Amino acid sequence: TILLVLIAQLGCALILYASIKYRAIRLHTFTVTIIHHIACCDILTSLRLVMFAIGVSTDGRVLREGIFCTLNAYLPIYSIPVSTLLMTALSTSKYLILRFPLHNSRWSTRNAQ
Repeated sequence: TILLVLIAQLGCALILYASIKYRAIRLHTFTVTIIHHIACCDILTSLRLVMFAIGVSTDGRVLREGIFCTLNAYLPIYSIPVSTLLMTALSTSKYLILRFPLHNSRWSTRNAQ
C-alpha cells in the first residue's frame, strides 16, 4: 500500500509541476484550476494514508502526538468531500462549456478559486 500511495503522490505532484511550470495542460483556465485543486486534495488524502501506515508500523505512538493526531482526525473529514465536490464542479463546468460555448470566455481562474 505504501508503494501505491507514493505513486499517487508522484502522479499528483507531476500534474501540478507540469501544468504550473510548463503549462502542459492546454484547457480552459477554469478547468485547469479545478484540476490543480483536485491534485492538491489527492496529495492530502494520500498523505493521510502515509501517516496512517507510519502509525500502524509504530504501534500508533506517532498518531497520538500533536499535529499527526489532528491531521489524521480531520484530513479525511475535509479532503474526501472536497474532492467529491471538485469532481462535481469539473463535470458541471465541462457541461456548461459545451452547453454555452459563447459564455465561457467570462470564466477565469479567479472564478474557479
